[in-house]
This record gives sequence, C-alpha cells and structure tokens, in this order.
Amino acid sequence: MGYRQNRPGDSARKIAEGIYLKRAGVTLLGMLGLLLCLKLLPMLPGAGISALVVLIIVMKVIAGTVESKAKTYRREERKAERGARAEEAIDDVLGTLQGQHRVFHDVDTGHGDIDHILLSKEHGVFVIETKSHFGEVTVRNGALLINGQPSEKDFIAQVLRNTMWLKKRIRETTGLDPWIQPVIVFTRAFVREWKPVRGVLLRNQKHLVEAIEKTRTNPGIISRLWSLHEQGHQLW
Repeated sequence: MGYRQNRPGDSARKIAEGIYLKRAGVTLLGMLGLLLCLKLLPMLPGAGISALVVLIIVMKVIAGTVESKAKTYRREERKAERGARAEEAIDDVLGTLQGQHRVFHDVDTGHGDIDHILLSKEHGVFVIETKSHFGEVTVRNGALLINGQPSEKDFIAQVLRNTMWLKKRIRETTGLDPWIQPVIVFTRAFVREWKPVRGVLLRNQKHLVEAIEKTRTNPGIISRLWSLHEQGHQLW
C-alpha cells in the first residue's frame, strides 16, 4: 500500500471550501426568508399597522443574522485560506533543502493532519506544523505566546502529539525507533525564542532550512529508514 499523495494545504483548502458552502447556504436561506416576507407585504393592509411593524422587525432580524453569520464564516474561510497558502509557502522553502529527502503533506493521523513530514537521509525525520499568524512569537513558562497572548490552542502540545503518533507508527511498521524532531514554523511572524521548547524548535520560514541542516540524529537508524523508503516500504 503506497502513501497517499497530498498537496500542501489540501486539508486547509477543503476546510475553506466547506466554510464557503456554509456561508452560501446561510445567505441563500436569508434571501429566501426576505423574499417570503416581501410576498407577505400585499396581505398586510387589512391586518393593521402592528402587523407591518412586526414584519419589518422580522426582516431586520433575518438580515442582521445573515450578515453576522456570513461575516463569521468569511473570517474562518480566510483563516483557512491563509493556512493553505502558508503550507504551500513552506513546501517551496523545503524544496530548497539540499541532499536526498522527501516531504509528505497533510498526513492523516486519525485525529487530525500533520502539515508536513520531512524524511531526510542526511538530517533525519521532522514533524513540521505551519502557522500563518501575524506578529511576534515569544515563550513564557513553556507556553507559546503570539503578540503576548496565548495562542488559540496549544501548538506545542499539538506538534508533540503528532510526533508521538509518527514515532509509534514508524516503530510498528519498521521496528525502528528514530528520534523525530518537532518543528513549528511561522510564515508571517517574528520568532524571538530560538531555544527548543519541550524539545520543539520554533522558527520563521526564513530560518527553517538552516535549522534542519544543523540537525544530525540517529545516522544509522535514519540510513535504514531511508533504505526502506527507497524500497517502497510504507513507514507510517
């Protein structure tokens, strides 16, 4: 059984497409609701002014609700689109890496996706999570902060969980137990903290390849993994 060949950002783009469909559905329902209200207007002269006021209020509520939900969905859609573009940008960056290597994108773990897995004959195995946030990245008491505020979820825990999943899968499929380097890379943020945080490297995209090329782990195990990969063995 071969690897599923995913393009970078596939999952994020599917999320964006799903959100777009929700936004379109909400807009369509709102338009139908307003159309129904307009059709009721000719029936109101005999019902009195109070009925007309109620109908106008209903139309305003429908329009306001649709506008609010559509804006929320559009923000989420843009966020997913930014994430997809960020993953594509990191794929381009990884394409400049020297030596024999292979990059796998959007690897399904059963509880989410790993943005990129890098298998390098010279440098080892890397789990790379891509983030498209703006601003400044710092660390306080082991917690990652963006512009001084906690991120919307624990990115460190996320990449460590994915790293443990990959380590277990490689052990199951090959019997090998390589060191896997987790990395969080930011495409649009300034990263102040360069020391590993719970073993996780934090980098912006400009310094990603440099960090990879400085890594040397388990040369014997990595050589065996690379040989298995070249033989067509599925590693995870």
